[in-house]
Amino acid sequence: MSHIFISYSKKNRNYARKLAKKLQQEGFNIWIDDRIDYGVNWENTIFRAIDECDAFVPIMSLEASDSTWVQRECHHADKRGKPTFPVLLSGEEFPRYGLTQYADVNRGRMPEDDFYTRIAGYVPRNPRVGENVTSHKSIDRYDQSTPPLKQKSALNSRLLIIIAGLLIVISGGVGFIALNSIADNNPNTQTTVDNNDSISPIDMPEVDNAGLDDLPEFLRTPIEQANFHREQGESTVAIDLLSTAIGDYPDEELLYLERGINYIVNGQPEYAVEDFDQALELTGDWAEAYFWYGIAHANLGDYTTAIADINTAIELDYEVPEYHLELGHVYYTSEDTTHALLAYQTYAELAGDDANAEILDRIRELGG
Repeated sequence: MSHIFISYSKKNRNYARKLAKKLQQEGFNIWIDDRIDYGVNWENTIFRAIDECDAFVPIMSLEASDSTWVQRECHHADKRGKPTFPVLLSGEEFPRYGLTQYADVNRGRMPEDDFYTRIAGYVPRNPRVGENVTSHKSIDRYDQSTPPLKQKSALNSRLLIIIAGLLIVISGGVGFIALNSIADNNPNTQTTVDNNDSISPIDMPEVDNAGLDDLPEFLRTPIEQANFHREQGESTVAIDLLSTAIGDYPDEELLYLERGINYIVNGQPEYAVEDFDQALELTGDWAEAYFWYGIAHANLGDYTTAIADINTAIELDYEVPEYHLELGHVYYTSEDTTHALLAYQTYAELAGDDANAEILDRIRELGG
């Protein structure tokens, strides 16, 4: 199937996703490694997708210029003589494209109409929305190349831990639980949960407010109030409180994360996706935001994107057992029991003695 290959730095992932969506809206099939599960065959899969593409779109940026993989992808596309349509997000154009017309997309805007017209001279255009032809099953995430397990880090006492139990009922009543959320000034933190919770339907557990005192008052107050109302089953009130705080402090990624979690609790995952997207726009790569991004997409029934999101969280913070646990739940719900088993096994190894007993039973049921 004809497609456009999008090359980008992972630090520009959010823009790459938006460009991919725009290209699909313009009728083009796209291939973007946002959806693959990284493993031993990753390099071969990337290069094969370039070999088979009809056009190559590199996103040039300061980050991409320093990315070995972006440069290797560009080199491979050049070697294969692929029609190339660069876009410049930041910095300067790559020297290799000095004589190539590029689209200026500074400040994250989309290319002008002539960009898509030029691409259409090389890539068939669908009468309707194009497809994402990337398959998340093309690579095995859990194989020999999976990094060795590391010692679990000690808890940072400054963390604010919010333990949120969310029952997601999807696909004919099959459910899974989103177990945890972190709120801290530093987005790059580690998640902990009460692993004694069951994977079957549960009530919302109590929120652990430890660490709230370490937050600035302008963050602590609305989050405390939101936690209180969420515990009372008043997630709409919690959303309103956090919305007011966001109006006053629109650049605080933590507020978007908290409101997004409340949107999931309130059965509005489509709004949660927007909040997690905004949190990532403000912070770049933040494991916890990608994790909840995945939970929101799973609520929307988009398992492929959910798997990609949670895998990204795992790439950023491999040692969080709950990321692997929830990844297993999504695989299990989407009836991919092979990957579900591998994810559950990784969770069990990371969690050690704290591993959920029901998950251990499920591992045995799946043949592990």
